[in-house]
Amino acid sequence: MKLSLFYVIILIVGGCMKKHIKLLMIVLVLFVSLFSLNRITNVKADSGWDSSYSSGGSSWGSGSSWSSSDSSWSSSSYSSYRNSSDDLGEYQLDDDTIIVYVIVFVYLFALWVSHLIDNKTPNVTRKSNNLPLPDKVKSDEEIQAIISKYINKTITELEAEFCEKFVKVQNAWMNFDYDSLKKLCSNEIYNTYYEELEALKIKHQQNIMSNFAKYKDTLLDVKVENNILIVQYYLLIEFYDYVIDVDSGKVVKGTKKDAMFNAYKLEFSMNVNKLITSCPNCGGSIEPGTTTCEHCKAVIVQDSNEFIMSNKRRI
Repeated sequence: MKLSLFYVIILIVGGCMKKHIKLLMIVLVLFVSLFSLNRITNVKADSGWDSSYSSGGSSWGSGSSWSSSDSSWSSSSYSSYRNSSDDLGEYQLDDDTIIVYVIVFVYLFALWVSHLIDNKTPNVTRKSNNLPLPDKVKSDEEIQAIISKYINKTITELEAEFCEKFVKVQNAWMNFDYDSLKKLCSNEIYNTYYEELEALKIKHQQNIMSNFAKYKDTLLDVKVENNILIVQYYLLIEFYDYVIDVDSGKVVKGTKKDAMFNAYKLEFSMNVNKLITSCPNCGGSIEPGTTTCEHCKAVIVQDSNEFIMSNKRRI
């Protein structure tokens, strides 16, 4: 019983260790168990050779080297040999050892099932999402005050918009969608992406990205330079990111089992000169980005100009 408890403790301790240590623990338990079996010799009613080979009338005679007195194959030794050889391999396990074996085999089965699941289900490697946010250049109040001068949106709305645009840029990149990249990115970023995508085409490769999951984001700063509204945006996001060979479909860079966990400092820009500052209906002055005239209550359709991604830096 004590030995069985020892086995169980080994399994429990091994379960807290890495997979290859677990397997070593199990092998150890099985190895030791082989030497803890209770062997039982089955004695039969007619076992043994009691008669002597030197009995009178025997063709072997008293002078035979096989006589009972000097033969190494005497009746007693042969009987012992026969019993041991006949019963070789006949073992019986006590209840405690059987329990240990059941536990071991159930544990091995669970490890096997876990291995199958690990191979079929991608492992999302999650780094800590408790990373400290970068220092904000301006407070939320200051950022909102500046933004409200040009567009009628809240900080929360802009954060959602910028995250969505970031994902759209990644999808456009993945699908070689040059038209969408032109609308979503500045000229500098677009030209860089164009060259890199053309290089991927030559290699017959494609960058696959999917399953985007936002963890943290915030606006860090906002400023206006030469009538360009520039908003600095921090994004902590997780997604799958790997490169495949288009012809074979095999992964040539990265892995499809683990997701990337990246933090970015992004800048989104908008030309504020294109925003309507007077009501087309009554001519009254309105705030840039306003969608309803405060004088005549007319609905104002603003210019289709939108924020574009003008800078991207992974941190």
